[in-house]
Amino acid sequence: CCRSPIPNTQPRDSSHVRCAAMVDMQRAVLELEAWVRERGGAICPDVAVRSGVGFEAAVRGAFAAESGLELGTDICRLPLRALITEALAEEQLPFGEAMRGAAEQFQPQSAGLILLASFLLWDGALDAARGTCDGRRHAESAFRPYYAALNADLSHLPSSWPAGDPVHSCLKGTRLERLVKAKRHALGLEFALLQSCAPELDATLDHYLWARGTVSSRAYALTVGGRPQRCLVPWADLLNHGTDRDSLATYSFVQEGPGSGCFLMRSGGCGVAPQLEVLQSYGAGKSNATLLLDYGFALAPGAQLGEAMATVSVRGPEVATPPPTDWEASAAVREEGGTKSMLW
Repeated sequence: CCRSPIPNTQPRDSSHVRCAAMVDMQRAVLELEAWVRERGGAICPDVAVRSGVGFEAAVRGAFAAESGLELGTDICRLPLRALITEALAEEQLPFGEAMRGAAEQFQPQSAGLILLASFLLWDGALDAARGTCDGRRHAESAFRPYYAALNADLSHLPSSWPAGDPVHSCLKGTRLERLVKAKRHALGLEFALLQSCAPELDATLDHYLWARGTVSSRAYALTVGGRPQRCLVPWADLLNHGTDRDSLATYSFVQEGPGSGCFLMRSGGCGVAPQLEVLQSYGAGKSNATLLLDYGFALAPGAQLGEAMATVSVRGPEVATPPPTDWEASAAVREEGGTKSMLW
């Protein structure tokens, strides 16, 4: 699949615009890799992130060199100081403790994701992703090179679809329509929670949907310092999703002492053949509905190595669908926390 699209809002014949977008994205990735090394991390020289054009947008993925990757090859190693963890977010946010307490009361399984999303907004991540630096106090965040490589446009995620998007008419009367509404309603409740804990934060619902979508589609579930945490891992989250267990990368957090350690990702199974894409799993057994809601893609029947469909066609009865109840919205959040505990 291609989970890392570079947004393209230009006409189809504007190929030069897409090429420029790919150049900018490739530059951002190179700067991110330099930042990882400056922080004491390492990236396998036999793995390269490439950009290309597909699905009417530019996409990117990590690929093995002509020599391929043997089993157990270190793909990347990032020290703790290069990760954005729940603990870091709670510690650095002026409202971190209050946000943690409120989120755990509202939805304990998603508390870590809510904290990380709040941190992204507070730390100026969206401005960096957009390439706009207006001198705000967090414009020079230590994680700015990581933010600059994030996707500023997450319109491929259903929770970001505007009310007037034609896709809503295609989903009318289907279970998927109900799931999308429940997801959007639940995220609205989370944003209200953020507003109550940080009324001074200059953020809109659309800003929060971007931050939450970024976290939901990228955060790893790791054990750091003996504590399960949701964490953002720069560069590693560029790897796309695959389904062939014999070729997927494996990862873990290796504790090296109190307050120290590293995220380690290695080639698994049979390694990776020359010039093939290096893939990881976003979670075994996830339904297409979950993949679409959280990542913006669905797998084709019998897809090989996680090949994704460019579009999802649905057909349902033309009947009115009532808005989700609070219970349904909460259930959608509970399902998210439960299913993502496998990986995300």
